Amino acid sequence: MSLSKREHYFWGTDFSHLVEVSVILDVDNTVMAAGETHPRKEAVDKVRSLLQNKNRVYLCSNFKDHHRNEAVAHYLGIPYLRTPYLKPSPKVIETVLIARPIFVIGDKFLTDGMFAQNINSEFIKVRSVVSRREPLYGLISVIIDSIVGRAVYRLYANLSAGKTR
Repeated sequence: MSLSKREHYFWGTDFSHLVEVSVILDVDNTVMAAGETHPRKEAVDKVRSLLQNKNRVYLCSNFKDHHRNEAVAHYLGIPYLRTPYLKPSPKVIETVLIARPIFVIGDKFLTDGMFAQNINSEFIKVRSVVSRREPLYGLISVIIDSIVGRAVYRLYANLSAGKTR
């Protein structure tokens, strides 16, 4: 897991170390605020830089408006992982052949981070993008994840690795 003292938004995070890997990229609150239909230019540029480093980038979302998610993926120039499953289930990638190593980029420990753990991949945590139009449940999930998510994620990671304290 990649954590820094100060988290940056997706577009402000340095991914230059990711070269010729697979990246599963969360949409909502990572690339753009939940419910938005078009990512900002900085996010598009960041996806392009990931692609320029010969990475295979896939868009993934627990928000199951597939039409919207496919449109965002098309706009970004990457495939959308259309699945009936939700992160953190490893079944999300069950129907697609994704080459390893895999990095999961997302804003939430409890979905994206645990998903990365469940598929034996590295998690890169970025700062949540929220808007004034964010639904109340979305804001609550961001707050809960920021309060308890890190601790739960670390506990889960230690248990998965067979470590106990």
